[in-house]
Amino acid sequence: MPKRILKHEAYTVGWICARQIEMIAAIAMLDEIHDNLPNRAGDENGYALGSMADHNVVIACSDPGSYSGSAATVITQMLSSFKSIRFSLMVGIGGGVPSERNNIRLGDIVSSSETVQYDSDELPSQTMSHKPPQVLSAAVSKLEARHMKGGSNMPYFLSAVLSQSHQMSRQFSPGLDDNLFEAEYEHNIRGQSCDHCDRTKFVNRPYRDDSNPVVHHAKIASFATSIMSGVERDYLARKTGALCFETGAVGLMDQFPCLVIRGICNYADTHDNREWEGCAAATAAAYAKDLLLEVASDNSATILTAAEIPAVAEAVSNSEHVSKVVLWLTPANLSAQQRHIIVSRQDGAGVWLVESREYKMWKKQKNTLFCPGIPGAGKTMMSAIVVDELQQSLRHRDKTGIAYLFCTYKMQAELTAADFLASLLKQLVQQRQVVPKALGDLHQTHSRRDTRPSLKELSEALFSVIIEYSKVFIVIDALDECSNIERDRDCLLGVIFDLQRRTDLSFFATSRFVPDIEKIFHGRSTRIDIRAHDEDVRKYLKWHMSLLPLCVSKSSALQEDIQTIIIKSLDGMFLLAQLYLNLLIDKRTARAVRRTLQSLPKGSELFDQVCEESMGRIKEQKEGFRHIAERVLSWIVCARRPITTLELQEALAVEIDDLTLDDDNFEDIDEVISTCAGLVAVEKGTNVIRYAHYTIEQYFKRTQQRWFPNAHAEIAATCITYLSFDQFSTGYCRDDEQFEARLNSNALYDYAARFWGHHAREVPELAEKLAQNFLKSGDKVTSACQAMLVSSNQSSEPGYSQGAPREVTGLHLAAHFGLDQVVTALLKNGFHPTALDTNGQTPLWWAAKEGHDLVIKLLSSTDTVTLPILANEGHQELIKSLLKAGYNVNTKDFRNRTPLHNAISSGSFELATALISSGADANSEDNEGATPLQLAFRQRNLNLVELLLKYGANTNHIVAAEWYHAYGKQASDTVKLSEREGGEKYIQFISQGEIESEMGRILTEHRTERCLLYDSYSLLL
Repeated sequence: MPKRILKHEAYTVGWICARQIEMIAAIAMLDEIHDNLPNRAGDENGYALGSMADHNVVIACSDPGSYSGSAATVITQMLSSFKSIRFSLMVGIGGGVPSERNNIRLGDIVSSSETVQYDSDELPSQTMSHKPPQVLSAAVSKLEARHMKGGSNMPYFLSAVLSQSHQMSRQFSPGLDDNLFEAEYEHNIRGQSCDHCDRTKFVNRPYRDDSNPVVHHAKIASFATSIMSGVERDYLARKTGALCFETGAVGLMDQFPCLVIRGICNYADTHDNREWEGCAAATAAAYAKDLLLEVASDNSATILTAAEIPAVAEAVSNSEHVSKVVLWLTPANLSAQQRHIIVSRQDGAGVWLVESREYKMWKKQKNTLFCPGIPGAGKTMMSAIVVDELQQSLRHRDKTGIAYLFCTYKMQAELTAADFLASLLKQLVQQRQVVPKALGDLHQTHSRRDTRPSLKELSEALFSVIIEYSKVFIVIDALDECSNIERDRDCLLGVIFDLQRRTDLSFFATSRFVPDIEKIFHGRSTRIDIRAHDEDVRKYLKWHMSLLPLCVSKSSALQEDIQTIIIKSLDGMFLLAQLYLNLLIDKRTARAVRRTLQSLPKGSELFDQVCEESMGRIKEQKEGFRHIAERVLSWIVCARRPITTLELQEALAVEIDDLTLDDDNFEDIDEVISTCAGLVAVEKGTNVIRYAHYTIEQYFKRTQQRWFPNAHAEIAATCITYLSFDQFSTGYCRDDEQFEARLNSNALYDYAARFWGHHAREVPELAEKLAQNFLKSGDKVTSACQAMLVSSNQSSEPGYSQGAPREVTGLHLAAHFGLDQVVTALLKNGFHPTALDTNGQTPLWWAAKEGHDLVIKLLSSTDTVTLPILANEGHQELIKSLLKAGYNVNTKDFRNRTPLHNAISSGSFELATALISSGADANSEDNEGATPLQLAFRQRNLNLVELLLKYGANTNHIVAAEWYHAYGKQASDTVKLSEREGGEKYIQFISQGEIESEMGRILTEHRTERCLLYDSYSLLL
């Protein structure tokens, strides 16, 4: 059953989470899950939408890879996308403060009577006090009364969650032990659990005969950092009077109605083993759902919406301005990269780095820490761990900025030093949620001119932002993947080191062992070489033992052998641990496992051999599994952009000649990925399917034709079939809502519309056969064109979906993609070569814009309108494409003007030069008898006049009034047209002293009634 799609305005309750486990618990409480809606541009929150207790709820989670994910930022961004929200609930986990008076236990709930924020966990200084709104306070009182009468729904809600699956039961069930230790007794560091702690240090507490969680209504104290000391906890409890400590509500907007609800997962001491986090998150979510039952929808309607509260509206407006500026800087979302990497980190991995003396000194002082390593050593993971450690330890220090870059080899041809600086600038501006004046001025100047800022402008803007911070950390991973062909890497590092000299900036960088890079850092940085650490590898292998056959899980000795042999074989390369494990997955006996361990591939061709063996395993699978794996890898290897799980599911479900998608033909995504022998993985959070490592991508780029010779043909056929489905025969969507509904309910449509032609161009004969029926359907063509051309970056602008042209023909699309054989076939079938879309553009225009020379030649012979239009509008690059392809340069428009006429009228010297050097007639006359030379005189453009004369322009039509040209403030700018013996005309400069006599001669020779205006600087006739 398809999910419902509501409008943004339908959602009235905001639900804020700070951790992924809190969001999972919240989603589990929804009565109905709705389909997603697009975020406003600049809104980086992750959302889940649904209904709960008769309310439409927006569940927002701060981006775990974003340093700007404070409660205020999350709420502000949420309100910019969902402006009808009337109140919010902050639901999650916190630390309990036990005392003789309050017998608080793990799994209990604290509902805030007041949330007090402190800027220090040492000497509390209250910075803000926040009380829940009246409507929520009243609901809390009503719920408390119902609970006292035994009417709590929480046990039912929790039972429903735990019964959803074995995994949910395991994640959200209570922990085994609930022990409180004496405040002075520190946790024994020999183990993660408290198994090794001294049990004589337990605090005796009153027995509870009811296992259900208790709800406490009390003050919650929110600190910048977590409290993890029993002594400090008790001290702060006496100072604050709070029953719960937490960090998620720091920065809470005081002007917007909000209630903070926390499930108790620890006692804010060193004995924090995370066993109760899931249970605490679930009980808090269950209480919040029960509370919403007491908030009637008609009562909540009396609360002002976000848009109706001036202070909130102003904050949202500021946020939208920041979003507009940072989106202009770059659309790149670095936090998504950080999230994708860090989510696969094993507990404790990288501790050796962040606990090292060198790292601590780097963090404390202005310094550079350079960490080179071999390919696959884990440099990117270490960079992500550094970013995560900085974000967690400095999360609520507003005066500390963090920015980072993850370079990939794909960026080498795409991004410049200016692009990298723009990304750093974007992150630092987002953290402050205010646009500095220097950057605001830069944005205004360049957005008005539709230009991009220079490297120098960006570096100065970055300086103006950094000096607003007391400390800034910059982390750059894989500097070796940053191209230096145009010295972009050198420029980037030069700017960073210059900023470090002028500000308090600490710089962390990783790279392969590249001499040029090592030389730059030598003598100006502390160095730590990155290698796979045995302990990190062992943790990884232990965690993944469950993936191996039963013969392994039953034998602890075999597990130990696997770990020992793999660790010895790595030689500092962490990536091999994953690849080696993949080689063992299909081994069914202990003997087969040991045989494989004895012959693990090594040497320079190691990665290729591992990939070859993985492909061999795929080939050995049963036919059904092998076929689906090959189709999946074909898409991943040949797709023009990364695809999501749902896009892949729809692609695999398409069968040629189908007229609609069959829901019964969908593959289970987990089973699909499992057939691919560990070569690809699903990115958590985005559901994008990616290679397990970039070396696998490099391998397939070298071997693509061998493994997937028919991939482009199959993808093209799938996309064209999809675009031809009956549901798209309604044509162009009339508004944004209809357009978004189409994209949301047809996951593959965006990809198919944008890229079908690129795949078809690789198989021209097949394209001609497959595409014609689709291209003959006008409604399906305009529908696909709308999806192809409308940018998702514009989705915050009302009417954005109407920006694509209408009346587009199949010939336009074929020309756009450069499908010359298809173009030929369509022309034979009667398609008009000069058909105009609603933007006045012909198929030839579309081909010229994409630079498809073969198509340009095909269309030029029958097109007489495109070049004059382009010349009139000054599209120089498109005209050059046409001229290069042999277009008739003297084609005339309805005024009988040639492109040269239009180029002169627009004052374009470069365009006129291109035209006249390509054979344009310099003496052609328009309907009024005007030549290009006459137009150049009327334009008062000396350069164009001289150009035309140089190429033999006839001056016989020039009248006396056009012989004189004067502008500026210098007599040398005054010219006359003179004649040599033989009748050759030329331009002659005349001095100020000669003007009067020349004027007298002209007035004598040409007795006409003219108004003459003359002064000492200029002459106008």
